[in-house]
Amino acid sequence: MAAPGGTTATRAPNATCNHLYSFSFEPKNDWSRPFAGQREIQGYFEQCADKYGLGPHMRFNTAVKALRWDDARRLWHVETDSGEILDAEVVVSALGMFNNLVWPAIAGIADFKGANTFIRRAGIIRSMSPASAWA
Repeated sequence: MAAPGGTTATRAPNATCNHLYSFSFEPKNDWSRPFAGQREIQGYFEQCADKYGLGPHMRFNTAVKALRWDDARRLWHVETDSGEILDAEVVVSALGMFNNLVWPAIAGIADFKGANTFIRRAGIIRSMSPASAWA
């Protein structure tokens, strides 16, 4: 699922957050509970994106191949991995800390036969053994 919200855009129905999200320009003080659920947090992000017309300016599941500042035009020149070329006044790097799967350095983890679950990318929940990650 490509949507604003990063890891909150996953389909983990019982996910909750240990703090409350609220942008300073769009305060939300009426969360339904102290540890809001995934759907409520995701709804807040989507409402903000809709209210401020951000949708057409967002790119999901897209890697930036090159980013160059053009001083004369005062714009960012952006090249994506899909070949899209963009000029932008603002570039927000929102790759987050969950953009690459990193297994913890635990002795013997590669030999563990059970399944581990990681939220790999928005909308995708991967379950695999650590040994298969190194294959």
